[in-house]
Amino acid sequence: MARANHEQQLARIQEQQRRLQERANKIQARMRKQERVAETRRKILAGAFLIEWMERDPEMKRKATTGMERYLTRDIDRQHFGFELRGDGTIKADAATPDASGEAAEAEADERPRTSAA
Repeated sequence: MARANHEQQLARIQEQQRRLQERANKIQARMRKQERVAETRRKILAGAFLIEWMERDPEMKRKATTGMERYLTRDIDRQHFGFELRGDGTIKADAATPDASGEAAEAEADERPRTSAA
């Protein structure tokens, strides 16, 4: 009889544990979603800031365009900025190749990972 009581207690505790784990998973999923939304908002605001800065400052526009030309490797991303489509996603120019103004590319552009932003 005592054994049956212990088994019932154990089953009840395990069910509580399962429900708590389910709640914890839902809370974690909600937190991840909120972080993705916040990250997306930060990216939109940073992009808006950069675009406005580029409209006012030709040198900033040149630097940003040079960096983005190297950073964006996927044709679907490159076409939004009017960059040459590569077809295979490779980077055509290396760090020593001068840009359109005849100057070598900025060092910061070479330190960026060569993938498209997701």
